[in-house]
Amino acid sequence: MKLKELRKEKKITQTEIANYLQISQNTYSRYELGQIEPGIDILKKIANYFNVSLDYLCDNKKTNAIYLFTNDERDLLDNYLQLNEINKIKANSYILGLLANQ
Repeated sequence: MKLKELRKEKKITQTEIANYLQISQNTYSRYELGQIEPGIDILKKIANYFNVSLDYLCDNKKTNAIYLFTNDERDLLDNYLQLNEINKIKANSYILGLLANQ
């Protein structure tokens, strides 16, 4: 994982990121050393904090973020991908209209 690299780039201490994650500095240090693995909730918080994807954070060479979506979101994406180009444009316009009216 790229925890230490990201932390050093942002010029923050282990204590600062541990406080953000609401864990002990010792636990965070063990993440950086690879002694323990953070759970998915902590990984998401870390990725959000550093504004990176989970794939990047975990140093995956292949990017496949589909697992980050809920089943409903995957279904929506699958349906969208089946549309022809004209209907994709219509769908995008419809979504923009919904967002404007929220």
